[in-house]
Amino acid sequence: MNLVDRKTKRIALALAIGSVTAVGGFYLASPFLAIHELRSGFLSKNADQVNQYIDYPSLQSDLKAQLGSMMLKTMQSDPEMAANPFSGFAMAMITPMVNSMVDTYVTPSGMKAILEAPSTQQSDASQDQTAQNLVERKREFDKALQKTAMGYDGLDKFQLTATADDGKKTKLVFNRQGFAEWKLKSVILPQP
Repeated sequence: MNLVDRKTKRIALALAIGSVTAVGGFYLASPFLAIHELRSGFLSKNADQVNQYIDYPSLQSDLKAQLGSMMLKTMQSDPEMAANPFSGFAMAMITPMVNSMVDTYVTPSGMKAILEAPSTQQSDASQDQTAQNLVERKREFDKALQKTAMGYDGLDKFQLTATADDGKKTKLVFNRQGFAEWKLKSVILPQP
């Protein structure tokens, strides 16, 4: 009887350790799985799949601030703009223009429009071209991923950093939502 109790305890302990290890492994691997699913959605032009992994309100706010700031800095450093009598008007128009652009395109429906642009009425030749374009896009995407680094920045924040050929870095910042769900919250653009 005592021998059966020991075996039962060992089995229960092994099951508990195995379960904790599996759950912990899934917890730690979850951002990699989310990035893989996001990539798959982009490559297959599946907007619904892509939209599952984007926190649009946070991303919109982040992009509005970055793009507006970049455009203002570019205009302020342009000698032609400094001499232009309408430069003040142009600078005043930047923020509403950027906000409108981001509000239009950085949305689930904007992503759907971009990824699922109508391709009806295509001839066989254009369908072949579309297939070639998808293959080329996958090659470019895979090549770009070779120049990336991924890693945790705390337990609830994960970053993917892509380095362009010119050395400029773009960071995609994902935040944990719940136990193992991740959403793209911010894109840190390279400075001009």
